[in-house]
Amino acid sequence: MNWGKSIILVFVVFAAFIGSMVYIMVGQRVDLVRADYYQDEIAYQKQIDRVARTAHLSNDPALTVDLDRRQLALHLPPGWTNGKLTFYRPSNGLQDRTIQLFAGQQLVPTEGLAKGFWRAQLSWSAGGDDYYYEQTFTQP
Repeated sequence: MNWGKSIILVFVVFAAFIGSMVYIMVGQRVDLVRADYYQDEIAYQKQIDRVARTAHLSNDPALTVDLDRRQLALHLPPGWTNGKLTFYRPSNGLQDRTIQLFAGQQLVPTEGLAKGFWRAQLSWSAGGDDYYYEQTFTQP
């Protein structure tokens, strides 16, 4: 084989490699953290205020993850009126789950969650103010 044919063969193999990489990359799913990213950034000061109010509470909320029983025990400070618990999956937004909370300590099952990294995002209202608490855990 002479030099001319070798150079052409190298270019053809390289073009096939680049074409296959483009085909594979176009088929990949890319999840943003949030679909409404820009609107969330504008309203983020409210989130900062909620976290700051939570940090100044005398009774902190308690989220305890029991991996053996596959449940999450939570206890909110007294006086809260309504709340919600969101299981947030950073790697796949389709797996997020939100649960409405009722008064007192609660046990929330985590057995339906996929294996991997999760964030338990707890938000509630008390005395006309909103609060927010977050804890991470890994589902086995």
